Amino acid sequence: MVLLTSKAQILIIVSLLALPLGLLTLRMEVILFSLIILISIALDVIYFTHSIREVEVNAWRDRIPERVIVDSIIPVKAYVEIKGFRGVVSVHDHVPSVFQVTEGRTSLYTRVHENQVIKLEYVFKAIVRGDHRIGPLTVILHSPLGLVGKRIDLPKNTINYIKVVPQFYAYRFKTREAIARYIMPPGGHPVRMRGLGVDLEYIRNYLPGDDVRKVTWKLSAKNPRRELMVKETSSEVRLSLFIVIDAGIESSLGYPRRLIDYYVEAVGSLILVALDHGDLVGLYISGTPSLLVPLTRRKEYLYMALKFLETLNPSNTRSILHRVPSVLASALPRRSIVFYFSSLENIIDVKGIAEKTRALGHKPVFMIPYTPSFIRISVDKLPLKYFYNKVLIDEINRLKQVVNELVAAEAEVVILKP
Repeated sequence: MVLLTSKAQILIIVSLLALPLGLLTLRMEVILFSLIILISIALDVIYFTHSIREVEVNAWRDRIPERVIVDSIIPVKAYVEIKGFRGVVSVHDHVPSVFQVTEGRTSLYTRVHENQVIKLEYVFKAIVRGDHRIGPLTVILHSPLGLVGKRIDLPKNTINYIKVVPQFYAYRFKTREAIARYIMPPGGHPVRMRGLGVDLEYIRNYLPGDDVRKVTWKLSAKNPRRELMVKETSSEVRLSLFIVIDAGIESSLGYPRRLIDYYVEAVGSLILVALDHGDLVGLYISGTPSLLVPLTRRKEYLYMALKFLETLNPSNTRSILHRVPSVLASALPRRSIVFYFSSLENIIDVKGIAEKTRALGHKPVFMIPYTPSFIRISVDKLPLKYFYNKVLIDEINRLKQVVNELVAAEAEVVILKP
């Protein structure tokens, strides 16, 4: 289907308005100008319609990975083959705003000859997790005067679906035994029986009164001075971590990356590190929908939690973090370190949450994002700039007040910056 460009539409409107005006005023130059424009458009349409009768357009692109990690760099190469057309062609690849083009261009405007292949090449960075689509390629054939054109969408072989997953997948997802086999920490050794193990701290000379069972006989035999050597060890510590994510509407702050995206990255890394060390991990997502994973070391449950984090988005309701202590009372039987990931906005009794957590025998740690860094507004005019600065100052004062209340409740506070 042949379409008029915006330039042609403007010329037609001007000509149709100028022609009766010229007839009324008997201005021949105005009449002639209007007729020339209308005839030129008509001839351009006729010639272009005739020239694209046997045009054939094919497109394809090189393989693009279907699953990538946030901040990955992905090269894209697309090809368009045009047969039976000579003239100006524009090619455009539809790339959503969640991808940042770092090299090249997603559009191309060039002149082609018959049976020519156009190459479109660019590089983009995946900056927002989720399921996204690239494509289709769009080709526009332009007439010689540029007044009409034909748009051709090529969905076949040019639409790609990409799943962007959080960065914590860069870590190897293995059990403790597998990591102990290949990535042994200094002084560590795999524990083949259930229970706590020991880690080697250092080796020193034997002193009178030392326990003989601490003597390392192999090192003592290799010592050229023939002195006894003693191993100093420390008991392996296994922690109980319970992570709470506040997925209320407050976590939607920020663009293109939101608070919830930073929560997901941090929580996923915590789960994997705890899994590597054999610690107990639990997860509670406060929002709609919610998720509760009890304390566990089982890989299957933790993998389920990570899969849930991949698509976690803010809910449409306000934060319900004040209900978390009641969840802890029923789901957390043993003493644990409780991590709260929340901006603590719209929560009246922040100190009460920390005190209730401590009353249950747990250690509260609040991971609070530095929200002024997520407030980005384009302010050029003076009144907007004043309002923007006032918002930042109010938010900084709110954070200071929240931190003081939590410290008074003997809770630990960590400020997260993007």
